[in-house]
Amino acid sequence: MSASSEIKETLINDNKKPCCQCAELFSAVLCTGTLNIDKNGIGFSVTSTSQKYIKKIVHIIDKLFSYKINEISIIGILNKKNIYCVNVGGKTGENILIALGIINKDKSLRQDMDQKIIFPGECCKKSALIGAFIASGSVIIPSGNLIGSSKKGYHLEITFNSENSMNFYNDLFNYFGFYPKSIYRKEKYVLYFKASETISDILTFFGAHGATLSLQSNKAMRAYKNDLNRQYNCLSANTDRAINASFKQLSAIEKIQNTVGLESLPEKLREVAELRLENKDMSIDALRLKLKEPISKSGINHRFEKLIETAENLLIEEKEHKEEEKNG
Repeated sequence: MSASSEIKETLINDNKKPCCQCAELFSAVLCTGTLNIDKNGIGFSVTSTSQKYIKKIVHIIDKLFSYKINEISIIGILNKKNIYCVNVGGKTGENILIALGIINKDKSLRQDMDQKIIFPGECCKKSALIGAFIASGSVIIPSGNLIGSSKKGYHLEITFNSENSMNFYNDLFNYFGFYPKSIYRKEKYVLYFKASETISDILTFFGAHGATLSLQSNKAMRAYKNDLNRQYNCLSANTDRAINASFKQLSAIEKIQNTVGLESLPEKLREVAELRLENKDMSIDALRLKLKEPISKSGINHRFEKLIETAENLLIEEKEHKEEEKNG
């Protein structure tokens, strides 16, 4: 089961007061519902891949409006899951929509939705946000190491059918001190959060404490793994640099040895060259301590630079000599 499904299962089980159940039904209709007009009035339908959620919506409609729904239909499949649908038609659906504040008494769609008017109680505002997340929200809580990976980071979003609905829920989030970003994607309006700290706060606010602990645990584990990865990469980079430096030093020393001989070098350079030939894999730091008179790291590096410079001069002289013979 995905992180989103687990969190929603927890939130669906939460028992609320009648006013908050009304707010949850409001979100179900506004986020996943469809309005249906027939000869008896304006009805509505609500869909979800969670049968448990649809059953809860049926229970809320029965409890708040004394309307029994006898059938939950399956209207399709999404991501190998059944899409469950509940319909409330005719005059009953219209009365519920008016009571929820989704349509006006003249049957027109309400455009001036104000969260202060529709949900005067703070508990209902919160329930409306939770309902919206259950109805059309999702969350990604990554695990493992993201360095060098194509995996997505932390992400929480809720999708809406209209810009008006998105703005309404944006105001609700703002009321509680959360400030989502918005985007229009695939004919849907989306509110989303990316910061792991904010997502953790929202899940705690929703009451999904288990998910919050999971997020914080995953975040700590990822930070630990990333830190190990950085240390390994740093060590690997240092090792590569040391190997490259040693190879360059050995190449220069062998060039000198095979042309003018190490005996031609000043004593201090000859000592370093011979030590390197005898200890090809030894670090600079360890090598400097084996000198008759140990010197600093920068000091031994300077001697190797002189050896490399000597080898490069020999190559230049060799090239010039060949040119002279060719032209001679």
